[in-house]
Amino acid sequence: MNDEETGFKVLGTSLYSRILRIAILGIVLLFLLIIADPEQKSWPRLFTGWATFLPKALSRLDVSWGGIARFGTCLALILVLGHALCSWLWRESGRSERWRARWTFAGVAGMVVMFAAGMAFTGIAHQTAWLLFAPRPRDELGGGNSGHAFINLITIANAQYNFRYNDSDKNGKADYWRADVAGLYKFALIELPTALADDRARTDLSPSSKAAGLPMADSGYYVRALRFEDEADDRRSPDCYAICTFPSSLSAGSSMFIVSHERIHYGRRFEGKAPEYYPRDPEKDGWTRIEE
Repeated sequence: MNDEETGFKVLGTSLYSRILRIAILGIVLLFLLIIADPEQKSWPRLFTGWATFLPKALSRLDVSWGGIARFGTCLALILVLGHALCSWLWRESGRSERWRARWTFAGVAGMVVMFAAGMAFTGIAHQTAWLLFAPRPRDELGGGNSGHAFINLITIANAQYNFRYNDSDKNGKADYWRADVAGLYKFALIELPTALADDRARTDLSPSSKAAGLPMADSGYYVRALRFEDEADDRRSPDCYAICTFPSSLSAGSSMFIVSHERIHYGRRFEGKAPEYYPRDPEKDGWTRIEE
C-alpha cells in the first residue's frame, strides 16, 4: 500500500469517527429532550419550528446600517494595522520572505469566526437551559392554548419595550403605546393575528379588519390593553402599560395572563370574564406570579 492510499484510509477513518461522535451526541441530546418533555409538546418544534419561525423573524428584522458601517470600518482598520504590525514583526525576525496579505486575512477571519462561535454557544446554552428549566404556564395554569397565549403576552411586552426605546411614533418622547394592542401592528412590532385578536381595538386595521371580522381570536385567545386600577380609561399614562390575554370562551382555554411595564407575568384560572383593569396588587387579587 502506497502513501497516497494510506493517507486516504486515515482520512476516511477520521471522518467516520467524527460523524459517529456527532451522531452519538445528537442521540444523547434527543434523549435529554424527551426526558425533559415526556409528553412531546415542545421538543419536536426544534426540528419543524424553523420553517415558520424564520419568515416571521426576517419580516421583523430591522437592519442597523450605521452599526454595519461601524463594524466594516473597524474591521478594515484591524486588517490594515494588523497587516502592518505582522509585516514589521516578520521582517524583524530575520525572514527574507514577505508577509503575505492572505495570512492577515486568514488570522482576522479566524478571530471573527471564534467570536461568532462564542456568541452562538452562549445563546444556545442560555436557550437550552431556559427550555429545560423554565416554568411552563400551560402545565402550571392549564392546558389547551395557554402556552401560545403566554408567548403572545411576552411578544407584546417586547413590542412595548421597542416602541418606547426606539421612539417608534417619532414624537421625541420615551412613552408606551396605551390606546390598544392592535396599534403596535402599525409600527411592525407585532404580527397581524395578534393585532386582530385585540377585543377592544381602536386602531383601524383596514382592509384586514374588514375581511376578518374583528375581534378574531388567535389560537382561541383575545388580547386587551388594560388601564390601571387607579387611572381613568381616557387618561392613561404614557409612562406605563398593562396587557391581558384571555380565552375567547371557556372551551378555548382555562388560563388568562397579565403583564405590565414592570415585566412581571401573572396568571390565573379563567372563569368566563376578562379583567377590566390591572390590579394594584395582583397576588392579593388572586393572580399567581409566573417565575422566569
